Amino acid sequence: MATTSIYCPSCGAQNTIDADTCFACQHPLHEPVHETLLHNRYRLLDQLGSGGFGAVHRAEDAHEQGKLVAIKQINLAGLTPQQVIEATDGFNREVSLLSTLSHPHLPHIYEHFTDPDHWYLVMDFLEGETLEAYLDKTYMKRGALTPLPLNEVLDIGLQLCTVLDYLHTREPAIIFRDVKPANIMRTPTGTLYLIDFGIARHYKPGKPKDTIPFGSPGYAAPEQYGKAQTSPRSDTYSLGALLHMLLSGDDPVDNPFHFDPLRLYGESMSELTTLIERMVSLDVEQRPENVQEVRDTLQAISDAQNNARILPVVATPPPPPPSHTTVSSGNGLQQMMVQRQQLRKQRQQYWSYNRRKSRRGFVIGTIGIVSALALVGAGLDGLFQLEQDRIGVCSCGAPSYASLFEQAFPLIPVYPTTAQLQNVSWSPDGNSVALAADKNLCVQQVDAAGSPPEITSKITMLYHTASPILALAWQPEIGGIVAFASDKTLNLWSGDWAGTTGFLQDTSSQIEAQREPDASTDEKVVIQSIAWSPDGKHIAFPFARGIQVWDAKTQTHVKNLLFSSTYEANQITSLSWSPDSKYIAAAFSNSFPAVWRISDGTFYENVVQQNTTIVAWSPDNQFLATANGSVVYITKLSYPVITTPQKKEKNIINPFILYMGHSGVVTSVSWSPGGRYIASGSDDTGNNLHVWTPFDVSNGPPNQNQTSFGHPAPGNAYVFSTSINNNGTGVQSLSWSPDGSSMLVGTNNAFIYPLNTQLLG
Repeated sequence: MATTSIYCPSCGAQNTIDADTCFACQHPLHEPVHETLLHNRYRLLDQLGSGGFGAVHRAEDAHEQGKLVAIKQINLAGLTPQQVIEATDGFNREVSLLSTLSHPHLPHIYEHFTDPDHWYLVMDFLEGETLEAYLDKTYMKRGALTPLPLNEVLDIGLQLCTVLDYLHTREPAIIFRDVKPANIMRTPTGTLYLIDFGIARHYKPGKPKDTIPFGSPGYAAPEQYGKAQTSPRSDTYSLGALLHMLLSGDDPVDNPFHFDPLRLYGESMSELTTLIERMVSLDVEQRPENVQEVRDTLQAISDAQNNARILPVVATPPPPPPSHTTVSSGNGLQQMMVQRQQLRKQRQQYWSYNRRKSRRGFVIGTIGIVSALALVGAGLDGLFQLEQDRIGVCSCGAPSYASLFEQAFPLIPVYPTTAQLQNVSWSPDGNSVALAADKNLCVQQVDAAGSPPEITSKITMLYHTASPILALAWQPEIGGIVAFASDKTLNLWSGDWAGTTGFLQDTSSQIEAQREPDASTDEKVVIQSIAWSPDGKHIAFPFARGIQVWDAKTQTHVKNLLFSSTYEANQITSLSWSPDSKYIAAAFSNSFPAVWRISDGTFYENVVQQNTTIVAWSPDNQFLATANGSVVYITKLSYPVITTPQKKEKNIINPFILYMGHSGVVTSVSWSPGGRYIASGSDDTGNNLHVWTPFDVSNGPPNQNQTSFGHPAPGNAYVFSTSINNNGTGVQSLSWSPDGSSMLVGTNNAFIYPLNTQLLG
């Protein structure tokens, strides 16, 4: 973009590009020979921002080998006498306060100076952006703020408590009076700094109220409007307003002094909810006594999140077999054969024991499942006691590593590759897995009934496509057809790949999206998702104006399901049928998820009030699991409304339940076959495979009275997790085995994770 202004090398004022002299100080703007430094020291580089009575510039300090600094400039030219008074007061206040302070979360003041029309303040240059800009860039979707992950909110709260406690413990105490996202700088590493002390003041004991009311609506405490003197508890109120916004997504500016109750579920969440309610109390005396109390509570909650839970041991199983064997010198081949036989026997004993325990646990847990489903039938608000317009946050503390993912048999590779396995799928009978790696479609046989599951055939290459395979799905129930999408074409493959002889029978076919009669030739879109109806009879995939449904047996086009005009600029990124095959849900690249009714094509917009790119329908037909960024959303569908004949129904949902256990972007979400648990994977390289439940676990898990396992209170979830890091790649895709006993995970490789099913009830 062309430069439209030039800054005076003498005073720093902004001038039009064609000006010859500075309008403020009359200094020449285009000196041919000598460079003029501001204050004979600072070389102005660019303007970082402006507002109020001046601007902030980035500059080089010529006396410190070009060290970068920030220079705050107050321009007095053109101000009214009252504005000069206000600018003078703010500048002097900031200089007098910051010059005496030294803290890791405060900018350092180097010097200040003046000329006839300007005042200057030289301070640390902070690389980064305001917290406000960071939130807008990272968490703002369609004009609404997405609640932040709990660990990030706690980190923000702890950093701000540290610097506010420092200010409040000065003699006399310094009240910042303007804690809000625009006055907080965030570096790329997440370090926060309080900036702009223009309205900060010293606390004056005994004074009934401030001389002049100051503050920002929504964040300013009631006493800042002139009703009483501001105190350290005023900053506590502002911090509480900020934390409430980060957890709920509700901007306090929209409704000052009113904060809807937070619905946070999980370990220590009641303490966090109570703390924030106290912080934003209109009654000063009801707020925490000081910021130190807030920091101690936040730190305790953070520690609870970071300390891994240790699950109770139901009984001591036989010792697990070693993960590898060591062959000594001598007859190596004979020793290896003997050790392999011993290892196999140990594994069978170990798994036989766990399977017996799992069956007993299943009988006990069945009552809990029935109870949970009864509550589900009663509605999400009955289960979690949510109000209709509230958001619940399912926070489960630190993920547990305790043997849901059997560490005795950590990973069973089924397809070594250097390409990312974007899609994996388990056959309905559990005896085969399909893998899509870049442009290759492969199948491998697995003995799912083995102890543990074993690879029983070499990998079989079915097809090599011209373009990467973007979607993959195995036909439910029948299981004879693998569907995969490459670019804009859907491929159907069926045949017998038993043994190691490869693909024996090829009855493949290709389907291209049908166009509407008035459609242009470029209407086809890249197929990013395909979905079989649960009965295996139909397959759906996206095209430019919605979804196409085909008959799998006859391979004929059945119908088009069209979306409304507001969705036309979007790509469909994920599809999921309802278990009764009556509806199909879709997630979009830049719109809220939607649902079609198959029978008449009714289109229900905005079934989840959040942009999400992944959608998965629960097996009990009641919930949608969706994901965007690091958050998974669980939404209760209101079927009495969804069955109305309206063509555009926009309110068919109950509130969210949010799962914030991931730190990376969630790439895959899958319900367990029984519908009680959810597996979710993320693209980060640590703690990236989670199994969790949003439902009441009080009756389900063994040893239910042990709070270290899971909290019996309704609404508390529990989590198991593990880290899959294969050549620096996180989880790309995952699939439950049909019996729920194992997990198929795709990274740069494909792995089968046997699960200790007794822990799942």
